[in-house]
Amino acid sequence: MEKYLAAGRLAARALERAYEVVEDGRSALEVCEELEEIIWSEAMPAFPCNLSQGPIAAHYTPAPGDTLRIDGKNIVKVDLGARVDGYLSDSAVSIAWGGENERLVEAAREALHIGISQITPGSPLSKFGRTIEEYARALGLRPIVNLAGHRLGLYELHTGVSVPNVDADVPGHFEPHSAYALEPFLVPREGAGRVVDSTPSNIFRLTSRKIPKDPQLARVASHIWERYRGLPFASRWIVRELGEGALEALRTLRSMGIVYEYRTLVEAKGVQVAQFEHTVFIGESEVTVTTRRRNE
Repeated sequence: MEKYLAAGRLAARALERAYEVVEDGRSALEVCEELEEIIWSEAMPAFPCNLSQGPIAAHYTPAPGDTLRIDGKNIVKVDLGARVDGYLSDSAVSIAWGGENERLVEAAREALHIGISQITPGSPLSKFGRTIEEYARALGLRPIVNLAGHRLGLYELHTGVSVPNVDADVPGHFEPHSAYALEPFLVPREGAGRVVDSTPSNIFRLTSRKIPKDPQLARVASHIWERYRGLPFASRWIVRELGEGALEALRTLRSMGIVYEYRTLVEAKGVQVAQFEHTVFIGESEVTVTTRRRNE
């Protein structure tokens, strides 16, 4: 549990800083790199900083040289995590500037708080989703049905165990000595309540240990495994570590099926999306939020 706590503290510190640096007009690239540096200074990111605006629910990270800027008319989701000897954290906040966006953000924040308060060691995974959906619908909002929390493993963000954000009859329980990332996504009533794949995200993951015959491709693939295992990484990290030429190698590895590039996930009707997320560790008799921030 101690390494889960260490990873959680780093993510919490980075997200505390997010509230200070996420501003209208700021460079998305500069923001993500500043937040990631907090994690790099003591450990490694579990995955690239996601900075997803408006109807983009998840999976956007800036590309090398990205010129995208934060638009204050949108809800901005910042999702990040840390890795300490393979033990992971995963946490997210949403930031908005008044109006209906702020109402949606506050609802997502409270939904996560209430959802966590209802789980105990051994309780059904479905209990979390039922709590989230009941709370959201009481406010005239919708949870996103096809985004879910997930159990964490050693060097694994998604072990195959999902925690729904809706009232769904899913098997499984919150098992002691396990960590879970819990992350309700809420949208207004007029939203579809689901996401669809959209544009490339600049986030990649090694999916095959096959070594290409080409020496440059083999070097890049080996570097990815040694550095990131099967965890997600950013194209800009590879450029920083191996140079500009590695970007073309990365594209070739993608075409060969050796690496996978995530797509951004966008709300199907294009409405604003709010998200909050914490990692929890399930003990024998208690639930510990490893990513709790000082202002909570």
